[in-house]
Amino acid sequence: MMEAAIRAIAQLRDRALLGVVAISGAGAAIFLLGVWFGLAAVLGHVTVFGTGWLDWLARIAIGLGAIFVTLAMFGAVTAIIASLFVGRVAGAVERRYYPSLPPPRRQSGAE
Repeated sequence: MMEAAIRAIAQLRDRALLGVVAISGAGAAIFLLGVWFGLAAVLGHVTVFGTGWLDWLARIAIGLGAIFVTLAMFGAVTAIIASLFVGRVAGAVERRYYPSLPPPRRQSGAE
């Protein structure tokens, strides 16, 4: 298992894998920032409590919670986006470490 981890880290300089990492990270950041700003826009028009200072305190707590949830979800959203590019990653790994294997059988979307 350590050999596989070392190979994966060594291959991060490969353009195919570097592109997947960059697209996944940027996509996750854009998605989560959109969710965060959307939540902020919605909360800007909502009154949680009738008291001004208590409402202000609740908005700060919700904002801090949103930041925490965004940071906690970043890895999961990145992995979901990266899973869309599994074929590209598998092809790069096969080209580098298994060049003698025949090309894989093409599969339809129904399979």
